[in-house]
Amino acid sequence: MYSKMEITCFRLALTWITLLAVLEVVFSSTVCPGKPNFVTSSTNYTYANISQYFSGGQHTCAWVIERNDCGGKGIEVTLTNLALHSSDTITIYDGPSEGYPVLATYAQRRNNYYRHSSSFGPKQSSGRFATVVVRIRSSYDNRRFHLRYRDAVTGLGVPLSTNRSNENAVSDRCGDELLLAYPTLNSITSPGYPREYGNSLDCKWKIVSDDVCNDDVIQVNIHALSLEDTYDHLVFYDGETELSPVLRKLSGNKKQEVIIASGQSMLIEFKTDDTAPGRGFHLTYFRTIATPSISDPVTTKVTKNMAEMVADFMSTTPHSVVFFSKDGGIIQQDVRHTLAVTKAKVSIESEPGVKVDGFRASLVITDPTSQDFGVYKVAVKNAFGVSESVVFLKSGYSVPVIENYTVFPGNATIMVKFSSDPNFKVEWYRAQKLLTARHDLIMSTEVYQSEDENKFTYAANLIGASPIEPVYGDYKCVIRNDVGAAEIYIHLGFPDTELPKLLITPSSVEMNDDVMTMSVNFDSNIAYPTATWYHGNAQIEASEKYRLALNRNGINSSDWLSSGYPISESLANVSDAYQYPSLGGDRTSTHPNANYTATLTISQFTPEHFGSYLVVLENSAGKANHLIDVTTPEVFPYATCNQGGTIQLACNVTSCSDVSLSWIHSVGDVVIRKLPGNQDEAINTLTIPVCIYADAGTYTCVGTDQETGSDVVINHDKTTLAVGSVPVLMEPTVAIQADLILIEVPFYAEDVRRITWYRNGERISPSGRDVIDTDPSYVNVSIHGIIKRLSGHMTSIRVFSPTVERFGIYKVTITNDMGSSELNIDAGNPEYASPVTSSDIRVTYDGSSALLSMTFTSYFPQSSVKWYFKGIEVREHHPANKYVIQTNSSNQVHDSDQSVRTKVTMSSTLTVTCLKEEDYGIYDAVVSNQAGKTVVPVRLAESGLGVPQLVSELVINKTHSMAEISASFHTPSGYREISWLKGGMALNNSSAKYHIVNEVVDMEIFTDGETVERTGVITRLDVTSLTDQDYGLYTVQIYNEFGMTDNSIMLDKECT
Repeated sequence: MYSKMEITCFRLALTWITLLAVLEVVFSSTVCPGKPNFVTSSTNYTYANISQYFSGGQHTCAWVIERNDCGGKGIEVTLTNLALHSSDTITIYDGPSEGYPVLATYAQRRNNYYRHSSSFGPKQSSGRFATVVVRIRSSYDNRRFHLRYRDAVTGLGVPLSTNRSNENAVSDRCGDELLLAYPTLNSITSPGYPREYGNSLDCKWKIVSDDVCNDDVIQVNIHALSLEDTYDHLVFYDGETELSPVLRKLSGNKKQEVIIASGQSMLIEFKTDDTAPGRGFHLTYFRTIATPSISDPVTTKVTKNMAEMVADFMSTTPHSVVFFSKDGGIIQQDVRHTLAVTKAKVSIESEPGVKVDGFRASLVITDPTSQDFGVYKVAVKNAFGVSESVVFLKSGYSVPVIENYTVFPGNATIMVKFSSDPNFKVEWYRAQKLLTARHDLIMSTEVYQSEDENKFTYAANLIGASPIEPVYGDYKCVIRNDVGAAEIYIHLGFPDTELPKLLITPSSVEMNDDVMTMSVNFDSNIAYPTATWYHGNAQIEASEKYRLALNRNGINSSDWLSSGYPISESLANVSDAYQYPSLGGDRTSTHPNANYTATLTISQFTPEHFGSYLVVLENSAGKANHLIDVTTPEVFPYATCNQGGTIQLACNVTSCSDVSLSWIHSVGDVVIRKLPGNQDEAINTLTIPVCIYADAGTYTCVGTDQETGSDVVINHDKTTLAVGSVPVLMEPTVAIQADLILIEVPFYAEDVRRITWYRNGERISPSGRDVIDTDPSYVNVSIHGIIKRLSGHMTSIRVFSPTVERFGIYKVTITNDMGSSELNIDAGNPEYASPVTSSDIRVTYDGSSALLSMTFTSYFPQSSVKWYFKGIEVREHHPANKYVIQTNSSNQVHDSDQSVRTKVTMSSTLTVTCLKEEDYGIYDAVVSNQAGKTVVPVRLAESGLGVPQLVSELVINKTHSMAEISASFHTPSGYREISWLKGGMALNNSSAKYHIVNEVVDMEIFTDGETVERTGVITRLDVTSLTDQDYGLYTVQIYNEFGMTDNSIMLDKECT
C-alpha cells in the first residue's frame, strides 16, 4: 500500500509529465557543448539542462540559436536554476557569434555561487539569431544551469528596442565566420589589411541575410584587391558551401567590382600559399532587392525636335522585359518612338562613385507634341519581379545640364557651372552623406550669365574654409529641378606643393656581385605614399628577381603601424582618428612624414638590366617622377660559366690616351695569375676556353697609360666569376685499427645534393657499424698550381669492429647540380690483403719430365690453383697424357672465426712429361681465394739453364756470441726472392735475433775455361746472442724466373 504522501507525489509527477507532453517541450543534451552548437528554435520551448562536473582548465558552453521562420520577433532566451562559480560568466549576443552586440552579461556577486533559485528574466534578440556563451573559468567543481529558448512572440520577453544591428562592422578574423547581411554596409578585410597578410591562410566567411522573409539577395562590392597572382585566391560561392556554384575566383590586382548572389547566402573563401603575400583585400557586403534596381532619377532632355528619357538599371538575373508606359498604356516602337536597351556603366546606390556593368534604357520621341508630355513609367522585369520608376516629361524645360566644373586645390574650392530653369536645388555629397554648411565648409550659388527668360546659367561653389587634409577627396554635386536631376562626381585633389618631393641627397646605384640596388630618398606631407618602378615602359612587379621596399626612417612599410605610424582614416572607420598634417607644412627632413626611401633590388642582373629606370612617387596629392640612369660599367660585376664551357670577360675603358689593359686573377687575397687578354682598341677581352673549378675567383682589370706609365683609374674594375663544376675530390686518408676503419675524403663543391658510399660494389646504408658523416671543413685546393685553403667539406665513413667482408675497395660518389665525381679508396685488410702471403717455387727434372712445384701460404682456406702456359689453361687428361696436376686439398681446415684468420699452407705441382723444345717457357700458377687472385710465374728452362748458380758454398764466421752465414751467387736475370730457413721455418728481420743482408757486388766467375766478370749477390744471415736453440741446419733458397737453387750448412756448437 502507498502512503498518502507517495500518492500525492506520484500525481504531481504525472501531472508535470502530462503538461510537458501537451506543451510539446523539447529537451536537448545535458552535456556542455565545447564548440558552438548550432540549434533552431520553434514556437515551443527547447531546454538545455546542464549539470556537469568540470575538471582541469577553462571550459566554454556555446549555443547559436536560429529562428527559421518569418515571425520577425527574434528569439526569447531565459536562464534559470543557476549554480555557478563567482568567476564564471554568461553572455547573450544579438547575432550568430560573439562579434555581435551584447544583449546581457551575468556574473555572480555573492557567496561565490549563484543560489539554486537564481534566474534571469527572458531576453529577446532583434533578429533571427542569438548566441549564448557560458564560460567556466575555474575547475574541479560541479556547475548547473537551465537554458530555455523559443521563437519570441508579442508580449513575451523584454525586446531590446535600443539594440542596434551590427552595422558598419569590419571582420578580418580568419576562420569559419558566420555574418549577417543587413540593408546597410558591413566590411570584410584580409587579416592585417592593409599590411601584408600571412602565409598558408584558409579563411571562410559565410554571409546570410538577416531576414529570410523577403526575396533579397547578397551583394558584395570589392574596393581593393592585391593578392599574389595565381597562387593566392579569393573565391565567391553562390550559396553556403564550397559545393555551391562559383560566382568569381579572383587573384592578383583587381579594380572595383560588384558580385551578386542569386539567393540569400554567399560563401567567401580566402586561401594563400606559403610565399610572397600581398596587401590583401577590402570589400563590403549587404542585402539588396532581387528585383531590378533602377537608378534615381530618370533623366530627361527636351529640345524643339526631340524628347528623351534615360533610365540606368541593374538586374541580378537577366531581365526579360523593359518598357515605358504612359496613362496605363505601353509605348510601342514606331517611327516617332525609339526604344533602346544597351550595356552601360551605371552607379550603385550603396557605393557612390563606383560604376559597374549594367544597362541603359532610353525612349526617344521625335517631334514631340503636347500629348507626349506628362507622367511616364519605366518598368524592368526579371525572374524575381518588376521594378518601376516614375518620370515627369515636362514641356519647355529640361533637366539641369552641367556644363563644366573647375577645381582650385590651393584654397580647396570647387565651382560647378550648369544651366537650368530657375526652380532648382543644389546638393553636395561626400562619402554618401549629404553635406550641410558649417564653419569649415561654405556653399553658395550665383548667376554668372543670363541667356533668356526661361533658362539661366549658374555657378555652384563649395569652399573649404580650412584647407586641411580631410577636406580633400571625392565629392558629388547634384542639381535638381522639377523636370529631373543632373549629377557629377568631382575629385578635389591636393595642390602641387603636397606632391612627394625628392630630397637633396642623390639617388644611389650599387652593384655588389650579382645584386644591383637603386634607392631614392623623398618626403611626403601626406601619409601612406607609394613608389612604383618602371624599366622602359614596363612596370616592375615584386618577384624573386625584383624586391621592392618602401622605408620610413629605416622602418619597412609592413612595420609602420607597430612603430607609431598614424593609422589611416579608412582603417579606423572613423573620420577623426587621424588629422593629417596641414597643407603647406614643414618640408624639411625633420617633418614627421618625411625621410622615405624607395628601394629596388635586382638579383642575378644581366646587361639587359642597364638603362633608364623611372620611379613614380605618389600620395593623395598626385605623382612625382624621378629618372635614374644606370650606365654600363667598364667591367660587368659578375659572370658564370659551367664546367667545360667558354666565357669571355670584357673590360671597356674610354680614355683620351692609349691605355694598355690586362687582368689579374685572384682568390681572396692571393693572386693566382696575371693574364694579358686580347686588346682591341679600348676593349680588352679575356677568353677562358674551357672552364674548370680553378678558374673561379675575382678578375681585376688593370690599366696603364702607355705614354706616362701611370696607372689608370677604373671605376668598376672587378668581376666575380662563378664556375659551376662537378665536385673536386682531394686525396683521401685511410686509418685502419684493430676495431675501426676510418676513411676521410676532403672535397670542394657547391650545392651538394647527394653523397653515396659503396663497398666492394654495393651501396652502404648508414648503420650503427657504418657511420657516414659530412661536415664543413677547410680544404687545400690546387688553383693553377697554387695551393689555397678554401671552405669545403669533409665526408667520412667509420666502420666499427670490421670483419673481413668490410675490407676491400670503397668508393664515394658526390653529386651536385653539375654532375658527379667519384673516388675509389683501397681499404684492404693489412694482414689478409694478398691472396698468397708467400710462395716457394721449385723446378726439378726427372729424365724427360719436369716438375714445377709451388708451395704457398694463405689466410683463406678455400683456395684454387690453375696453371696456364702461353695464356692457355693447362689441364689434366691431355690427349697425350702430357700434364699431371697435383694440388693438396684444404677442405679439412676449419675457418670458425673470420675476424681471426687461420694461416694455411698448400702446394701444387705441375708435371710436364715428354719434354720438347716448345714446352720451355713461363708457366703461370693462378691462386684464387676470397681475397682475390695472385699470379705466380714459374720459368721452365732446359735442365740447369738460367737458375741461380752458387759461386761458393755456405760459409760460417762465428764469434763467441754471434754467427755469420753467407753465400755468393749470380744469376743472369737477377733474383726474385732469397729465403733463409732453419729447420724448415722461414727467418726474417722482424726480430732482433736475425739480420739478413743482400748485397749486389761485382765478382769474377770461371766458366767455359775463362774468367769473366759478372754481377753477383752476397746474401748474409747474422744470428745474434747465440743460445742452444740457435744451433742446427740452416738453408738458403735463391729464386729467379727459371727456378730455385738452395744450399744448406750445419751450425754446430763448439766443444769446450
